[in-house]
Amino acid sequence: MRLAIITTLFFLTTLSARADYTALKIYQMVFLADKIVYGEISEMDSTTFTINVHQNLTGEETSLTIQKFENWPCAWRWTDYQIGQKVFLFLSEYKGRLRAMSAGNEGELPVVNDSVYIHRLSLNIQPPFWPESIQPSDTAGQNILISQRHSINDKYFHGHRSRLQDFISTVITLRKCVEVEFHNTYDLTSMTLKCTEEEIHQSQQTTAFSKWIYEELKRKSSR
Repeated sequence: MRLAIITTLFFLTTLSARADYTALKIYQMVFLADKIVYGEISEMDSTTFTINVHQNLTGEETSLTIQKFENWPCAWRWTDYQIGQKVFLFLSEYKGRLRAMSAGNEGELPVVNDSVYIHRLSLNIQPPFWPESIQPSDTAGQNILISQRHSINDKYFHGHRSRLQDFISTVITLRKCVEVEFHNTYDLTSMTLKCTEEEIHQSQQTTAFSKWIYEELKRKSSR
């Protein structure tokens, strides 16, 4: 009986946590992040890790110390923290401490070689991921960015792979050329272009991700 009660309480707690957890979308993190950087983990202790910044999209820092994500029933990091791992980070600052954005750690994107991996929950809601047989052409006209299972550090990560430099270019262009307004912090209500259509068009043609995010912004702001 005691085991049954404990199991029931854990199940109800997990459901409650899941109900309260809504992952931030990638476009929200692009515009709302306090800091955006790409770098390599150089040091860590039990609660924090330090990265050497390879590219800083929002400031001049060459090194940042960030709070580690703590796994919980509804979300966990794709693998343990290790020195030498490369990550792309959308960071928020609270009481002087930096953390990856979103309760499920969607603001910490793994980087392997020349690719960055975007968490599936910060993209489309359904389906969670696609079979390997599905190709981008199969979703043409639907503005769906395909998420699949990728092997990273001998673990599985579900999301969308993009070329790192194309992803960085898209983020830079968005922050430079697009002004957005949010209602209740996260609900996108309007979008205004600050650059020429040609500049936007050039960026939009880079990758499937850049095309998807521009269309998603237009769709969200026109509702």
